[in-house]
Amino acid sequence: MLPKFPYACLTVKDLADPLLKEFKEKTRDCDPDAIITLGQTALEFIPPEHSERCSALVDLAGLLSQRFNVEGRKEDLDELITLKRAASEYMPPDEPQRQTILLELDNHLSERFRRADSMVDLEEIISLRRAVLKCIPSLNQCSALLNLANALHKQFQKQGTEKSIAEAVSLSQAALGLCPPGHPDHALSRCHLESHLTTIRLALNDLVNPPFKEFKKEKSRDLDAMISLGRTALEFTPPQHPQRLSIITDLAGLLSEQFNTKDRRKEDLDELIMLKHAMLECTSSDEPQRQSLVLELDDYLSERFKWTGSAMDLEERQTLLLGLDDYLSECVKRTDSTVDLEELISLRRVALERIPPPNRCRALLNLADALHEQFRRQGTENSIAEAVSLARTALGL
Repeated sequence: MLPKFPYACLTVKDLADPLLKEFKEKTRDCDPDAIITLGQTALEFIPPEHSERCSALVDLAGLLSQRFNVEGRKEDLDELITLKRAASEYMPPDEPQRQTILLELDNHLSERFRRADSMVDLEEIISLRRAVLKCIPSLNQCSALLNLANALHKQFQKQGTEKSIAEAVSLSQAALGLCPPGHPDHALSRCHLESHLTTIRLALNDLVNPPFKEFKKEKSRDLDAMISLGRTALEFTPPQHPQRLSIITDLAGLLSEQFNTKDRRKEDLDELIMLKHAMLECTSSDEPQRQSLVLELDDYLSERFKWTGSAMDLEERQTLLLGLDDYLSECVKRTDSTVDLEELISLRRVALERIPPPNRCRALLNLADALHEQFRRQGTENSIAEAVSLARTALGL
């Protein structure tokens, strides 16, 4: 074994610097492999507390970086990462060179992650980017925020970690706040934010993100995570965005599933009602799904009325059904549409079922009128017979 000479690193530095310079310039034949081997040998015998150990780490990393850029060897990349990590530990947090070393370490880890897809590397990248962000003045953090957001976005794509994509969206939003319109990075920040939101929308639709599909096997945990994702997407999607209605729809579907299969919490019911209101606001009166939306909202209002006895919910139910009845009635008068008439009859049957028996007189007569109109247009005997029966029942009330 060679003795640990205190100035071994200086010898390496004295030899390596001029040879490396000539290697870069390619002015004559040289042997970079020999220089690297010499550096590795010297480093092996330099004790951790030696004042020149850090510079030896940096110098050797520089030589390996040159060889890696030419040959792309995995073993050089692994050693580079080890050397950069070790060098950063010798430097105080506010040392400017440390920031450079961390950025280079980030690049090397990113390259290895690209090659090997190691979650350990990705987690270290995230930790590094958090550390770098803390060292940058808040007004200059735009790029660092986006870099961290990208790493968290990648973590969600690989592992389906809901907190990762939620934080990615939040960081991208913060970056956008630092880059108002006219700022050189404004378009980039908007692009990143939209990319993260698109990932959430796709995950909500269960179209991409295979880890999330596997995650769905854990049902209750999955619902909680997906609902949280939906809320995050909705929070950062402006009212005029073309995907806003689909996000509201997906979130309402998830909340409905949770409400019907879990604890039936009032806060879920309140949120469902709010979302159904929002869906109605985004849906014009002539769209086919509006009727089903009204009936779904009526169901939820009815459920909440049972819990709270709120007169406001009861009044809203009546207003909703009457509004839809009026619209369908107008369609029947205006178009002579058999389909509209059948929808009106169906609606009035639903309305009749939802009204307590003592208060059904008007609803009975409304349904009888629609059946009478159906007989008048189509000659359906069952329709007029039922209309007469309903009218008699109303007279009895």
